[in-house]
Amino acid sequence: MNNSGAKAALKGYRFQTLYTLVEILESHDSDNIFQPEGVIGQASSYRDEWDSFIEAVKEADDWAFQNFVIANTSSDPAQALQRLLPSFSGCPALFAKRFQLELDLRGQVIAIIEIR
Repeated sequence: MNNSGAKAALKGYRFQTLYTLVEILESHDSDNIFQPEGVIGQASSYRDEWDSFIEAVKEADDWAFQNFVIANTSSDPAQALQRLLPSFSGCPALFAKRFQLELDLRGQVIAIIEIR
């Protein structure tokens, strides 16, 4: 039995892992998020009852995981909040406004007050 294909695959995985580690360790941008490909997919099925792939559900899970990582790795609460908030570029009524945000003990928004 020839196992050279298996050896080549293991060598490829090893090189990819080392390359990924170098990229993570040499990253100086605190806004970078490293999410191993397929982490969410390994725990979830994105197939419907007809075995069709559901892209929207996968993207929603990826987004939720990314937000979880951001929220749980930032030591500065204001920075974590800024990174979690969406862009408001489509809502001109909010431009140049300031708000005070209050969260409950579970992280749910309980009040938003415009600061004038």
